[in-house]
Amino acid sequence: MDGYVTSEGMCSYSVTKPLDAKPMGWLEYNAFRGWDLPDDEDGSEDGYLVIHSNSGFTAWMPKDVFEAMCTRLDG
Repeated sequence: MDGYVTSEGMCSYSVTKPLDAKPMGWLEYNAFRGWDLPDDEDGSEDGYLVIHSNSGFTAWMPKDVFEAMCTRLDG
């Protein structure tokens, strides 16, 4: 495998892809997906609903991770 190897045999990557996002807490994201919040979680973590524009892949990212990785393009 080419690239810088991290733990567990994984490689590091840098990704630049268009995506749409909006602020959404973990509890709200679970409801959005139709999931029950696991019993051992309180759902209070702030984050973002993220939808990759090209693929439609939908995910949730914690606020600090999202804000460190993403730059807003539309003002």
